[in-house]
Amino acid sequence: MVWHISFGVVTMHEAAAIAGIVYPETFQISPHNIDAMLDIMSYRNPEGKSIQNYPQAYFGTCGPFLAINEANTLAVMMDGHIYNDIELQKDLATLGIRVDPKIHTELVLHAYKAWGIDFIQRLNGNFAIAIYDADAETLWLIRDRLGKKPLYWYFEKELFIFGSELKALLTTDLIPQTLDEDSIATYLKMGFMPQDMTPIRKVSKLLPGHYLRYHIGHGESITSYWSYSTFFDREDKEEKETAIAKRLDGLLTSSVDRRMTGDPKIGCLISGGLGSACVASYVQKLCSPAQLTAFSLGFSGKSDPNFDTATQVAQELGLKHVTDQIGKDNFLDDLIRIVWHLDEPLADPMILATWKLAQLASKQVKTVFSGLGSDQLAGDPFHKTFKTGHSSLMQGISSFFRPLIHRLVVPILAGVYKNGAYRFLKFKHGKEWNTDYLMHHVLFDDKSLAKAAPKLVGLFDPDVMLHKFYETASKSSIPLFPYFDAKTRLVDSLILQYDRLTAAHSLDWKTPFLDRDIVEYLAGFIHSGLLAGRDMSDCVKYLLKPVFSNKILNQAYQQPPHFLKAWSQEPELNVLLQLVTQGCLVETGLISRKWLESQIASPPKVWNNIDQLWAILILEIWVRLYINRPLKKEISETTPFRLLSEI
Repeated sequence: MVWHISFGVVTMHEAAAIAGIVYPETFQISPHNIDAMLDIMSYRNPEGKSIQNYPQAYFGTCGPFLAINEANTLAVMMDGHIYNDIELQKDLATLGIRVDPKIHTELVLHAYKAWGIDFIQRLNGNFAIAIYDADAETLWLIRDRLGKKPLYWYFEKELFIFGSELKALLTTDLIPQTLDEDSIATYLKMGFMPQDMTPIRKVSKLLPGHYLRYHIGHGESITSYWSYSTFFDREDKEEKETAIAKRLDGLLTSSVDRRMTGDPKIGCLISGGLGSACVASYVQKLCSPAQLTAFSLGFSGKSDPNFDTATQVAQELGLKHVTDQIGKDNFLDDLIRIVWHLDEPLADPMILATWKLAQLASKQVKTVFSGLGSDQLAGDPFHKTFKTGHSSLMQGISSFFRPLIHRLVVPILAGVYKNGAYRFLKFKHGKEWNTDYLMHHVLFDDKSLAKAAPKLVGLFDPDVMLHKFYETASKSSIPLFPYFDAKTRLVDSLILQYDRLTAAHSLDWKTPFLDRDIVEYLAGFIHSGLLAGRDMSDCVKYLLKPVFSNKILNQAYQQPPHFLKAWSQEPELNVLLQLVTQGCLVETGLISRKWLESQIASPPKVWNNIDQLWAILILEIWVRLYINRPLKKEISETTPFRLLSEI
């Protein structure tokens, strides 16, 4: 028998934040700690909270329930959704186990009992799962394959804390709120914090496709249970567009169908890209015309071909199309709330548009579909535009010397100078253009970072960052950066902002292209060269020929307009930048006041350096919210000017 602890009405809502504390006998932990963790995440699911305590442990969920067995020796918490629940139910039935497939925590509990931790291999979904096995004195944390659901953890001196959000961990007052300078340096380079990095020292993100085991009293270990790169090499040599399109059609139909919720109204976020148009067309097949609404966002006073294409997509599908604009008079209105909900500093200015779009949709629907992942996992058009600076002659010379370097130089350097070994490994694999790609997209190059943040110089090394990807890249005939983007930018910038900002508006966000079956199928084509120079988008176009006009199918998605540059001279933004010169980052020495003042000394300088200045503004706001004052459950009353004026 499985017991469910619940308060309020139980519904199948995808957002149900989780939290837990496991503490040593010498600690005195109050129930207030777990209460505080759940309270600060309660906006994710307002249907009450569930708490279960054990000797030396507290666990809880924001949302309908957590599941425990009759003996009270197993507790399961989950944020997210399992999409192959019927298949799991049937597999368990063959073992004589009867379970309601609609209650996913119960499914997980019985699956764990039946197959142990290997049950993860059977799951298809977006999830952050925590399982406490009292008999084994073990806590398991599991994150889904693509990292759609967040999961943070902290471990120090037998105190283990985890939660769906960073702010939940910090609100316990059990973790020193010390900035991690390596992560800050990486943020200033990349605009986000990739992989397991977080802005707080000793707090980590669990990597996608990994699980963590904490054996009480014996420490933690982390294991990969799924790897995107293992699907790069395909055994089948299917190359015809018709065959690929037929297979993709079946996968998309199944993926969308599994994500349909039965809500009376459903939304589709249409961006103007082929991916969002594709998803909207498949959703339309499975619901009535009156049930589906398209939502798009434009930029006031800016020409935006993507918005025009989105409008035409809605027209050709016959959808009600609700639109809004973000303009120079309102783009800073919700900045504080956006940074608070993001949980990590994120320099992408499109967070303003993502927030506005989620806000727009939330007024009419509770479930929204988007095409996120279609570009990153099915061939990003921006990768084609990147040109390497290395000539074929130099690449040929490097390939001649690579074996010698690998056998003689690398082993010697590895024991003396690791960074040097990493550089030679890069040379060995002939992937010099990968570092070029990474450095081409940084916010601060080495020279500008030395002036802006001299304290952080040397903490970010692109060769060290890329080293973990070299072995994978060496197995592929293509450059590393599509894989690198899928493992970093997709997860830690794009998915992060959409997950956090849709959750902030109580939206259930569905992403069919992030389905396990689709990701694994597409991986083989993108990284194996089986398309013989073609792009996966050609196959998607073939699939959509009966649905859309050639004008839509042949319209290339373009980078959104750089609205920050256009609005860089707005008085409100300039006041905020002036306040940053007297802010926390300057006072602690992380950012040079002299450099900052020089960058905002004239309108042309602000215009030229707006991306860097914006990144610093976001970081300053984040530090004010997360470090310099107690975390608050609701901060909507605070304006950027009031926050940055606080002493």
